Amino acid sequence: MINQNCLVKTAYENIGFIGIGKYNSGKKYRNCFLIWRSIIQRCYSTDIKYHTYIGCVVDEKWHNFQNFAEWYYNNHIDSFQLAKNILIKNNKIYSEDTCCFVPQQIILLFNNSKNKNRECPVGIQKTKKNKAEYRHQRYVVNVSNCNKNINLGYFDTVDEAFKTYKLYKEKHIKWVALTWKDKISEKVYNALINYVVEIND
Repeated sequence: MINQNCLVKTAYENIGFIGIGKYNSGKKYRNCFLIWRSIIQRCYSTDIKYHTYIGCVVDEKWHNFQNFAEWYYNNHIDSFQLAKNILIKNNKIYSEDTCCFVPQQIILLFNNSKNKNRECPVGIQKTKKNKAEYRHQRYVVNVSNCNKNINLGYFDTVDEAFKTYKLYKEKHIKWVALTWKDKISEKVYNALINYVVEIND
């Protein structure tokens, strides 16, 4: 038996293809198509703007737009965004088992900087050496909450600073989970409630 998918020319980053079925790039399915095309580009484009996605891949099943679209319309929630690192921490695979739709507030919870040159763990910064009042308190903890910067204090060591950051962050994640409990999936809710903040995040 001939696999009809093989008859369709690969068109997106030499990986993704529309496939045989009812879904297409037309107006009716346009939003779904744009999301699918975007994740294909993130993982396989050589464009430098996608450098933060190096190492990420799309599950082979989703190379076929028909399969992605089927999952999309069974799981999509209006105004929610596709996320790959909520159900599985530091996940690098876009697939039906690893992705979910969540509100932007949840997306922002995990938008941590992955700058390799970052001197301190996320949420922690060194105080400015020229400020005499901080000469014995070398680290400061700052967090963002609802677009507001919150100072959690100054500390002598990274460990002390991280304990404060971890306590606040995990408590805040649980609060957000409870806030959205009636609108997010059970899997997403459980992932948030059980989320553990680690020093290398």
